Amino acid sequence: MRILQINSVYNIGSTGMICRSIAEALNAGRHEATTLYGRWPVQRSLPYAQYFGNQLSTYFHVGMTRLFDRHGLHSNGNTKKCIHLIEDFAPDLIHLHNIHGYYLNYKLLFDFFKSYNRPVVWTLHDCWPFTGHCPHFTKSGCEKWRTLCGHCPSLWDYPASWLIDRSEKNFIDKSEYFVGVKNLTLAAPSQWLADLTRASFLKDYPAVVIPNGIDVKHVQGTTDPALRKEIARGKNYVFLAVAGIWDSRKNLQAVNKVADHFKEVASTVVVGKIKGFPGQLSENVFHIPRTYDRQYLMSLFASADLFINPTLEDNYPTVNLEAVANRLPVITFDTGGSRAAMMDYGAVIQQNTSRSLINTIEMWLAGELDVGSPPSLDKIDHRNMVRKYIELYENIIT
Repeated sequence: MRILQINSVYNIGSTGMICRSIAEALNAGRHEATTLYGRWPVQRSLPYAQYFGNQLSTYFHVGMTRLFDRHGLHSNGNTKKCIHLIEDFAPDLIHLHNIHGYYLNYKLLFDFFKSYNRPVVWTLHDCWPFTGHCPHFTKSGCEKWRTLCGHCPSLWDYPASWLIDRSEKNFIDKSEYFVGVKNLTLAAPSQWLADLTRASFLKDYPAVVIPNGIDVKHVQGTTDPALRKEIARGKNYVFLAVAGIWDSRKNLQAVNKVADHFKEVASTVVVGKIKGFPGQLSENVFHIPRTYDRQYLMSLFASADLFINPTLEDNYPTVNLEAVANRLPVITFDTGGSRAAMMDYGAVIQQNTSRSLINTIEMWLAGELDVGSPPSLDKIDHRNMVRKYIELYENIIT
């Protein structure tokens, strides 16, 4: 088989790592695969991938999104280049991932798909494909995506628009262009997200659930006594919370309250970029900026006692998988696919409040919380995910 993937990034972030896992597995076998990506060209030296983006085009796309809410409707030159690369590679199947991210014109791309007549698998890593603006709507409680978007309550969230609310027109455009592709199959990492597509304008496409996986050979950290001493700061326990960017969805406020409440017995460590104004972190938080050093990050997981993820919106957080791979129980809210990604190791809180989070941690400290047993690493190994995708490709092509 000849498989071509399209994503915003390659080899960075959860979706970029998924693309690399699939591409390497296919090329290691009897297949050929490549990935086209339009952001962060630092990965150009890696095999099985080709960058087609343009920084100036990205900046213009960002500007048109901020001013006029026209996300996904620019980068015409990039999109035409992408289409030429698709035609040159002549794939048997195209696998889409994230097509938002200021690098593609979805109208041009989907017009091409409708005439190219090749099967398409589209993995939805969020809800952006079937809303008029946002990739997440759980926190806002918005249900307009079921019928017709408009007067978007998340306009200032990614992909932020500062002036114009075009969410109704965006919804209509997406429902026109994303519908009608012959032989398109949706994939979702969680049953929760797959179920949402059944209530959207994408409902007529078949949908399968393929949970994301991680490379378990490279996510198991080594407990470092020196690192443990540094992050514990003389406390008995270490609570760890990790996000690429701590925005309102990730609920830094709840982490701050945990840090303040347990300051006498536990050190609360927050890893990631803090979005917004300075001073958002409690003085009781030990902050580590966003890091791309995987070995260091996994050592943090291995050196902690408890992983807390009070996310208010998430689809299938990879950090939960990384935690349980390091035998670290996860305490999370019952939000989106976060329950599924903690693999029944830890606790799921039904009420999304800081008080409930603190109460659950107090139960854990008292030995009154049954966190279950860590899952077999085979269950979260990315090779299972890759195998399921290859089986899906084969079933579609044959």
